[in-house]
Amino acid sequence: MPDYCEVALPVPLDRVFTYAVAEGQRPLRGARVIAPFRNEKLIGVVTGLSDRSPADFEARALEAVLDEEPLLSEPLMALGEWMAQYYLAPLGEVLRGCCR
Repeated sequence: MPDYCEVALPVPLDRVFTYAVAEGQRPLRGARVIAPFRNEKLIGVVTGLSDRSPADFEARALEAVLDEEPLLSEPLMALGEWMAQYYLAPLGEVLRGCCR
């Protein structure tokens, strides 16, 4: 299982955030997770998985993985990424609309 995952959070920032995956957690692309962000815990969507640690910072660990199977299929993830790029909207804000 990968050691890190990229998460799109519902914040007005045009980027994804890297989190460490704890032992026993199995995040999948398109699944929802609870991630610490500043002084809050937000629900985000996993956009990618990686074994490479971030070079310039220490990644915080995910709080929880909410979905055993991806909530958003690969075609829906691709559509959300296209929408974010086309409409110049943050990916986390776009995907938040799909998960309600």
